[in-house]
Amino acid sequence: QASMLRKGIVSSELALVVGDMTNPFYAGLAKGMESALRERGLYLTLASSDESEEEERRLLAEFSHRNVLGIALVSTLADHQPLEELGRRGIGLVFVDRSPVGLDADSVVLDNFGGGVLATEHLLKQGHRRIDFLGDYSRLPTHLARSEGFMAAMEAAGVEGARLRVHEGAHGASAAAALAARLLRAPDAPTAIVAGNNRVCLGVLQAVSEVAPHTAVVGFDRPEFAELLKVSTVWHSPEDMGRVAVELLLDDQRASRRSNHIVLPMVLSPE
Repeated sequence: QASMLRKGIVSSELALVVGDMTNPFYAGLAKGMESALRERGLYLTLASSDESEEEERRLLAEFSHRNVLGIALVSTLADHQPLEELGRRGIGLVFVDRSPVGLDADSVVLDNFGGGVLATEHLLKQGHRRIDFLGDYSRLPTHLARSEGFMAAMEAAGVEGARLRVHEGAHGASAAAALAARLLRAPDAPTAIVAGNNRVCLGVLQAVSEVAPHTAVVGFDRPEFAELLKVSTVWHSPEDMGRVAVELLLDDQRASRRSNHIVLPMVLSPE
């Protein structure tokens, strides 16, 4: 890499760092980025932090050392101000799926609050009032925004105690299945569940099939199993998000313009 730089050869590599390699949403995100980069003769390296702050810092240091053209980051860090050093090195940075904290940088995220409202209103219109929200780690901004949208929709409909129906910490399908099964066996069991992401949704559907098959479920991110199982989801194409991230990273005016903060709308499918 150092030899290439001395010869004036610019790296053709961009990186995508995600939190969970098993999440199909991030596979779609990578596919969208890779497609857009291939058209430009560039290539993508994919890595996962496993939602570990220490691992994320190590990966960012490694990509910085390799002097990649840019990094698309699904971050688990609580403070991003130290990442300002990447910009000083001329490495592009765009935050995807989760907004930056303490750093003014390009970002492309989903309207997660609006998605939480949309999913909950769909169930409310079907007559449900005992609706639970099952989410991922409480520190993740996607979980926070979606659960806040859930509570806002419940409160607007006059349903009391919405905050008590928000459950978190279901990271992965097996954890979500165990939590959902416990809730469905409770005296005040929900008649409907909003599953906070696609891995949570998979676990919830497993528990519902085993414990309470008539429970309604709305998920997020439109995984492949949703269409097969006829589950409504709130989503925006991750491939589209990937393409937008590439446009931001490769913008010739990036260094001189103000940061772009793009919020992509979510839709319910099928309605």
